[in-house]
Amino acid sequence: MTHVYFVRHAQPLHAGEDDRTRPLTDEGREDAKSVLQHLTDKSIDVCYCSPYLRSVETIAETAGLFGLD
Repeated sequence: MTHVYFVRHAQPLHAGEDDRTRPLTDEGREDAKSVLQHLTDKSIDVCYCSPYLRSVETIAETAGLFGLD
């Protein structure tokens, strides 16, 4: 059976950044670690995200754990 996990990007910094290049806030980085903790025991074969920096930063550590880009 295939399982799909949807994760919304974590809290981005809103101060003066272009929408595509908004990095995560400190709180957002902590939330990204929470995503990692929740998915660690899952079997993840692929990760997809938008090219927006906040999305990439949210899932990067989780993807790395599973050896994914």
